[in-house]
Amino acid sequence: PMAYVESVVEGSPAEKAGLQADDLVFRLGGRTIRTCRDFDDALAGRKPGEEVVVVVKRGVEMLQVTLVLA
Repeated sequence: PMAYVESVVEGSPAEKAGLQADDLVFRLGGRTIRTCRDFDDALAGRKPGEEVVVVVKRGVEMLQVTLVLA
């Protein structure tokens, strides 16, 4: 399946970055994301505190946010 944000936990890094439910993850850390597996692979090996640029599609807009990993 495509990598949609299912929900965002209050106080989480995702909420702090401005992600919202139903955002479609398009790029993560410079990698194109087509599936949930691509998303997991893009995060593999990253460490807490690391900043990752995430590009999401929200409706018709493409948005870029910085996610600080926990």
